[in-house]
Amino acid sequence: PQALPYGKAYVFDANTIGLETLRFEKRQNGLRLIVQKQGAEQHIDVSESSWQESVSHWDIGLSRLITEDKKTRTAAHGAWGNSTTYFIRNYHVNEPYGQTIKIAFNATGLEWQSEYIATFSGNGLVNATAVQTTL
Repeated sequence: PQALPYGKAYVFDANTIGLETLRFEKRQNGLRLIVQKQGAEQHIDVSESSWQESVSHWDIGLSRLITEDKKTRTAAHGAWGNSTTYFIRNYHVNEPYGQTIKIAFNATGLEWQSEYIATFSGNGLVNATAVQTTL
């Protein structure tokens, strides 16, 4: 598998939920996935060797009514599925929400797809395209 593109940023094309940018930050126990959505930064911490817990306002794909003004504990684990696709399983620790994130890299950027299981208001499917840019 390739290395994650630490230090690079991706700008999303216009999308229905307001995803703006994505970047990967190297952390001692793995990585931090940072997304800017509607002007506000959100993150989850991810480990490839174990489940990594973090606390943040992560609502990518969830109903605003469920997450409004609420920080939640998440536990996330990531792994390469093949040489160009990175998968993350993200669970809200105290809520009944489990999310799969698929990030497929290509020559100019990436394709983001995420979906929730066990939600009470749809599947939270999000599809978005982003192009690589400089920080």
